[in-house]
Amino acid sequence: YKKLKCNFPRCRTMVTNDEKCEASGKFDVRGYYSADIPSPVYLPLGMEEGTWMSFQRFQGEADFAPASDRKFAFNAIFSMSTNKDRVDLAKTIARHAADNPLRVFTDISNKWTANVNSPKTTQLSTDDYMEVLLDSVFTLAPAGGNPECYRIFEAVEAGSIPVFLKADLDMEGSRCAHSLQHWRNSPALIVDMWDDLYPTMTVLMNNTTELDARQERMGMWYEKYMRKITADFEDLMLAPLPATDTTDSEDMVLAKVTAAKGKKWKKTKIKGKKTKKTKR
Repeated sequence: YKKLKCNFPRCRTMVTNDEKCEASGKFDVRGYYSADIPSPVYLPLGMEEGTWMSFQRFQGEADFAPASDRKFAFNAIFSMSTNKDRVDLAKTIARHAADNPLRVFTDISNKWTANVNSPKTTQLSTDDYMEVLLDSVFTLAPAGGNPECYRIFEAVEAGSIPVFLKADLDMEGSRCAHSLQHWRNSPALIVDMWDDLYPTMTVLMNNTTELDARQERMGMWYEKYMRKITADFEDLMLAPLPATDTTDSEDMVLAKVTAAKGKKWKKTKIKGKKTKKTKR
């Protein structure tokens, strides 16, 4: 970070892929929020590219189905290898599979797979995954390496309400403290423990009018939230850069830094007009 700022004083810096919140330095923008790491702007993950493309093929600009018309009460699509709490959730779902009348969709794998569209994997393709989200009232969003994951944003975009574990919102003692605190007051469903999932879901599914209203509130909250995120980022990028006594050089608009553990730092330059030498 210090070397970057020394070489490019007239730039904005962003750290990405820092899932464990281990990058040091006062970056202007960061992905993966942490209440313990000051940063003027936070950019959430949003949808994964492959899933977004599938979403466009299935949904496009059309209105999605209301919650009351959806086939599944909730879906549980995740791998257990990225967080031990997911193993507990998988056991909870298995216990209720035979004796609960709720219609749910589950696809729980042992290991995480980078390319789910590969013919070598048995996991759901992005097309199948998006079809399920578009037909689910709720989507379980258990924490993986970080509580923030693409699934949260993909669910809301598909009109499905995310379900969080309360402890995942807090992440007390973690470098990524309160990583999902922005969602605490959203219409998303928050449970104290995964054992509460089925009793809570059974009550909610019996009130279809409230389900539709909650779905609508979720969409409105999300749109307002993402608009503010976008505005904050644009304000930062359009704000005047600090004046410097540099010689003719490229005007650095943005330097994007990748600080994932085990990887080298990378700099990405966007060229601009050359600046003139100034005197003071």
